[in-house]
Amino acid sequence: MRIKFLSVLAFGIFCMGAVGVASAGSVSVLYMDGTIQATSGIANFSTYGDMMDGMKIVATFGDDTTETLFWGTTGANTGGVTGTGWSLSLNGNSFTTDWDLTTTGAIIKSFYMDAGLGDTVFDTVYSPEASPGSEMGEAFNFDSANSPWDITATYENIVSVGGIIYNDLYRNLNVEFTNSGYFAPFAGVTAAPVILSFSADTDNLAIPEDLTPVPEPVTMLLFGTGLVGMAGAARRRKEIKQ
Repeated sequence: MRIKFLSVLAFGIFCMGAVGVASAGSVSVLYMDGTIQATSGIANFSTYGDMMDGMKIVATFGDDTTETLFWGTTGANTGGVTGTGWSLSLNGNSFTTDWDLTTTGAIIKSFYMDAGLGDTVFDTVYSPEASPGSEMGEAFNFDSANSPWDITATYENIVSVGGIIYNDLYRNLNVEFTNSGYFAPFAGVTAAPVILSFSADTDNLAIPEDLTPVPEPVTMLLFGTGLVGMAGAARRRKEIKQ
């Protein structure tokens, strides 16, 4: 299994209302091939919040209990899930609009997104454009310079399009809060919810339910025949640019 790592550190001061919270935020992004997921094509590179119905979201709390919800449309171009003391929403296009994770009381340790169940995949590469039909993408990021959270975002289960791996699409995203306080209401701040806004581009499949795991012998063939060569070069260029 190939694992690639990108780390960006930032420092700043986060303020909410009249209460200031000193912070040293950071974001780290991991890429794990996992089990190859095959699809015949990408239809929409402009994916809105109301175009991912069925996507599974699993929140893990500070006491290691979990809550599983399934994404649904909440309005024109908007969608999301609402759990016990928390929510996740997207009000617009995932390439140009941030997702909002909100807590009104929940202490969140991590959240996991299975985009494939919503006929969606994550597009992590901005340039060069890779998988046919996907156009430019954007990997997980947030304003770490002005936030108190240390976050590790892991993309899992790489996606092949038409039998070729371009190294830009993934089925799953796992976001972990690695600071000791996790993602929770700030001490002394009770009047307003706490919101994490983050970027993570998505694309829609051309055919509904057209995302399936590749059997192991075929997986080995894909890697062994060099079909991922162009993808490796694209990923290296991406990492150099960053």
